[in-house]
Amino acid sequence: MAVADPLNVAVRLANKIACDIPRNLDIAMLRHTIHQLAAQRPTAVLVRKRRRRIVPAGYWALRKRIQRARARAAKAATEAPG
Repeated sequence: MAVADPLNVAVRLANKIACDIPRNLDIAMLRHTIHQLAAQRPTAVLVRKRRRRIVPAGYWALRKRIQRARARAAKAATEAPG
């Protein structure tokens, strides 16, 4: 079981107290302050970026040559008599 973040625990407790004691201005202010603190802190979740594939020099030119050769072969096969 993971250790809970103290700020998350404080948010949960503030929500619970606010629900148990309705219409209490002090609890509402405490709840609002804790939510503001929780919203200001940076999130620990990292955004995964797409990594560019490193290819040798001339790779894409070779791929294009192969693609053109296949297109020529397919065209020649359709135009061939038979």
